[in-house]
Amino acid sequence: PPVVNPPATPTTPATVFDDKQPITGNVSNGSSTNDASPLISGTGTAGTTITVYDGNTVLGTTTVGSDGKWSFTPTTPLTDGTHSITYTVKDAAGNESGKSPAIDFTVDTIAPDTPTTAPNATDDVAPVIGPITAGSSTNDNTPTLTGTGTAGDIITVYDGATKLGTATVGSDGKWSFTPSPALADGSHSISYTATDKAGNESGKSPAIDFTVDTIPPLANAVTVLDLYDDVGAIQGTISNSPDSLT
Repeated sequence: PPVVNPPATPTTPATVFDDKQPITGNVSNGSSTNDASPLISGTGTAGTTITVYDGNTVLGTTTVGSDGKWSFTPTTPLTDGTHSITYTVKDAAGNESGKSPAIDFTVDTIAPDTPTTAPNATDDVAPVIGPITAGSSTNDNTPTLTGTGTAGDIITVYDGATKLGTATVGSDGKWSFTPSPALADGSHSISYTATDKAGNESGKSPAIDFTVDTIPPLANAVTVLDLYDDVGAIQGTISNSPDSLT
């Protein structure tokens, strides 16, 4: 019988690319993505057929181009959960290689729950130091904003519709953020969202509204109409000129 020489088993896993905002780029082994139809690609011998697998399930096939590259996008979106993507190479005679090493990742398209509480704001500038209550005023234009969430989530802090910046929830479930640059004098409405490791963003939390006022009040102007000397032998109205009584 003729000797069958199947193509060599690939030694590198496929590349999986997440092109869905807000986090895009290559999906690393063991990570999460919110892209249920990621671009899967690799290299091979021009003209050979690539069969893409998720575990033991065939997702589909594609052909290596003349440039030695191939790519494949699942026609049916991957379900939320874990996936293990491999591929084989089949030559023109129908001989198929073994499976490549796998790239394992989790598809997560479900956004975190919308926070139900407003962030905390703390005034750190004397003379009044402590929590900023809703509807109040503060002379601290860089108040400390804090809250709680799921460890590893990214917190995006907003002032109205303006993004102020981000913070990461620590292993203790707490986050903290200080505005930079400083908030302008005037009214502010601070809220936040939570973005998970797959890039899914929650809705905005309730807001805490307060006013920043860093301008001290003007001293009351005092107008002196008359000075009257009523002590001693010489008494009378003191004029503006030195040593003068009228």
